[in-house]
Amino acid sequence: MMSQGWKYKVELSVAERNELQSLVDQGREAKSTRKRARILLKVDQGSDGPAWTDERAAEFAEAGLSTVYRVRQRFIEEGFQATVFRKSVPARLYRKLDGQAEAAQGFVSLFDGKSFDGWEHDGNWEIEQGAFARVRVGGSLTYTKSLVPDDFELRFEWKVSKGCNSGVYYRPAQYAYQILDNVHSPYGENPRQAGGSLFFCIAPSKDATKPYGQWNSGRVKCKGTVIEHWVNGERVLSFDYTDPKWAKMVRLLKIRGADLDARGGKLWLQDHGQDVWFRKLRWREIPDDEPVTADPEFVPLPVTGEALKKEQERVQRMLKAQNKKPCKGVAYDTPIMSVARLYHRCCRRIAPTRR
Repeated sequence: MMSQGWKYKVELSVAERNELQSLVDQGREAKSTRKRARILLKVDQGSDGPAWTDERAAEFAEAGLSTVYRVRQRFIEEGFQATVFRKSVPARLYRKLDGQAEAAQGFVSLFDGKSFDGWEHDGNWEIEQGAFARVRVGGSLTYTKSLVPDDFELRFEWKVSKGCNSGVYYRPAQYAYQILDNVHSPYGENPRQAGGSLFFCIAPSKDATKPYGQWNSGRVKCKGTVIEHWVNGERVLSFDYTDPKWAKMVRLLKIRGADLDARGGKLWLQDHGQDVWFRKLRWREIPDDEPVTADPEFVPLPVTGEALKKEQERVQRMLKAQNKKPCKGVAYDTPIMSVARLYHRCCRRIAPTRR
């Protein structure tokens, strides 16, 4: 069991850490609640000092190793309040307390659930039960009140129709958190195009998406050259794009027209031709003193077989369209075009209808 503990890395916010410490110090809650609080404080990797091992945390909290593992897992899958208080706190209070914790971290709501205030579209999006709903062909839904901060965390929920392909674009050009029905969309055969991927660049470490018709939670965290994607509480992507081991994958995205160093883009939700829903969009600017470190154990799902062959053929077509001589073998080892040549068509307010 303990060999899998790295999958559930606990990173507490300052507000969460303070709340746990207060809970432990006051001693008013049940013993089991205080025990879970102690465990979270000791295995937290977001604190100034190094996180304790599970063995040491178990000994400190007078708990078994399996308890430490379950606390980690519940924190990632269900959130802070559900982990600490278990069923002693009603679900509606979980949501209230989580909202208070987010406000303390500086999150700002981008969507009030009732109107398109701050958003632009061409009439193909509607609001259904507190969610943005793409209901007909027309183009992207773009946030216009401000540009995406350079260092930021974005949280949202998304739901797809059968076979749906969409994306959340958060930096200039072809730079997207992929939204996909992994099972029924043809894009799903390639992990670099799967839900939660950095589309056409880095695959997630696993498929953490729910079936079409069900709500998923999404999260994007970017600081400096580190990019992280989360799906349903699991961090499925975490890498530093300047690390040489990711060079070939980064080159793929550059061929497609993105510049990972680009900043100052608009946030937009893609209309790719199928119905898709988004709600609870909010973001915060990550402060200078908050570290975001790439997970050294992150391993993306591999692209193999027919999916890899199709990807290489697609790259060759891109290079030909750019008047570049295609290479032999691995297509994305060729010289790459200037981003500027694609920028005008990738950064339009209305999204392209095809990828």
